[in-house]
Amino acid sequence: MIWLPFPADWVYNIHVTQNTCCNKPPSVFESNAYVNFCKMLALFLLPLGLLFISFIKLERTVSAKGIIESTRQIVVTSPVKDTVVENIYSFTGDTVKKNERILRLYDLSGAGDQMEIIKIRAGELEKLLAVQEGAVERGTISRKEYEQLENEYKKETIRLNEYRKKQDLLVSTAPFDGKIVKMIVEQYDRVDIGTPLYEISADSNLIVKTWVSEQVCTLVKKGQKVYIKSNMYNYLWYSLFRGEVFYVSDFGQKRPGSDEIVFEVKISISDGRDLLKVNSSVRCDIVRDKVSVIIYLFDKAARK
Repeated sequence: MIWLPFPADWVYNIHVTQNTCCNKPPSVFESNAYVNFCKMLALFLLPLGLLFISFIKLERTVSAKGIIESTRQIVVTSPVKDTVVENIYSFTGDTVKKNERILRLYDLSGAGDQMEIIKIRAGELEKLLAVQEGAVERGTISRKEYEQLENEYKKETIRLNEYRKKQDLLVSTAPFDGKIVKMIVEQYDRVDIGTPLYEISADSNLIVKTWVSEQVCTLVKKGQKVYIKSNMYNYLWYSLFRGEVFYVSDFGQKRPGSDEIVFEVKISISDGRDLLKVNSSVRCDIVRDKVSVIIYLFDKAARK
């Protein structure tokens, strides 16, 4: 006889319960009909999904790094001779406004001292004319003598104006709003007529100059739109800076410091031009075409 630590009818109840659990009918989700329905639904939805995806177009781009340049960039030269650089107020990289002082020259010919002498002489003649005008009316001096004095005053005034114009030329001012690309001269440099002083570029008419590799140069064409990202802004908004390709070089050149052949590409900036600065770095994504998602993914996989 086997002794059990619990009543014998417990064994019967457990046995009946186990048989009941094991023999329960399958649920709806485990039935063959439900599985077949799911398979049919998947076969129906899969082509619809592929058809829907095929209508979605994605842009394929060519990426390149570039730099902001200005189409209006000039070299300012000295308009006077026999001078020396006295003071420099703006230097390479400085942003300047129109008519802002850039540098001042000192005239070595002594024109400044001569101008002061003429200025004093013209002032004396002006006072003398005021006094002699009453003398003519009183008959103290003749009208002819007064006219000679008046002509002398006019000559001195003309000479004074000429010297003043020359002195004004000694101060070089910015011809437009822009940026000093390069300050060519240094303080105390001797300069003459035509000597380059500095190079300045305008803030307006900005373009992007970039280069693309020989492998992708055939994909870049005039008129393609471009998304521009600037390193000046940490958010790198695509929608803020946009442009369009207007020049693609027909001939390649070696990239500086490398044997890689690259082609020059120039891009006009249409949106966000006022927020970009000359000589700042940008990244350009040139849109080559639009393709379906499937082709886009295959292209990505092939490139990897």
